[in-house]
Amino acid sequence: MATYPPITSAECSSAFAHMIVTYPGCIPKRIPTMACRGSCPSYTEPHWSNVYQELVYKDFCTCCAPLHKRVGTVNLRCPGREGGPTMAMKVQAALDCQCRPCSNGYIRPLDEEEY
Repeated sequence: MATYPPITSAECSSAFAHMIVTYPGCIPKRIPTMACRGSCPSYTEPHWSNVYQELVYKDFCTCCAPLHKRVGTVNLRCPGREGGPTMAMKVQAALDCQCRPCSNGYIRPLDEEEY
């Protein structure tokens, strides 16, 4: 079994950002929010496979992602909309961030808090 030095280059934190909230037939609205930015360790290590009887490589990937988030509502102006002149849209903001296992898509925070 091979041993490797620890990877210590993780820098992941919440950062100020803007997002544009849109909906068909509504006027887009630019709002402030918090996002996760940074870099996290990812590496590949060799492992012996008893199944294949050969050396295989196992990937270890982490991504800078929200640990907790806040959920709020933004009202968009929608002139001429059948359901009324405004549309309430749910938005999210990262409260804190950390290196978490990567996934092929959205990463679910551990919990949400209304704001």
